[in-house]
Amino acid sequence: WQEPAGMTVVGSISTLGFRQEVWRWALMATQDFLFTGCGLGTFREVVRLLYPLNVAPGYDIAHAHNMFLQVALDVGVPGLIAYVALLLIAVRVGLGVARRDATLRPLALGLVGGLGALHIYGMMDALAPGSKPGLVFWYALGLLTAMHRLADNEET
Repeated sequence: WQEPAGMTVVGSISTLGFRQEVWRWALMATQDFLFTGCGLGTFREVVRLLYPLNVAPGYDIAHAHNMFLQVALDVGVPGLIAYVALLLIAVRVGLGVARRDATLRPLALGLVGGLGALHIYGMMDALAPGSKPGLVFWYALGLLTAMHRLADNEET
């Protein structure tokens, strides 16, 4: 991690060294664009224009290879705080539905588990919330919200 022997260059695209290089400049960009972020999907251009990235010029770095870092890059630190709050609310809602409604329990726990798995995976890679596959994330949040409303209606 801290300059291991024999790793003087970034290495191949699948190495930890590559991610360290991208994370370093992504953190720098987050500090430079603290409140607003770089904008959705603009990291690939910003990192090439503003920072001395040690990656082949022809390689397209589409994201920061870390979900939370990517959110901070896209929408700034206030947006990251809102994103984490949204995740915590989704987990709370999903667990509440699972506790109150036995018929919705498997789906609620599956969605909460899926959100957890996505973000564990997202610690070393990322599906940016603004990307096309990221639509599934927002769909899962919508399903959790709908199940919460169903569970509330059944209680009254």
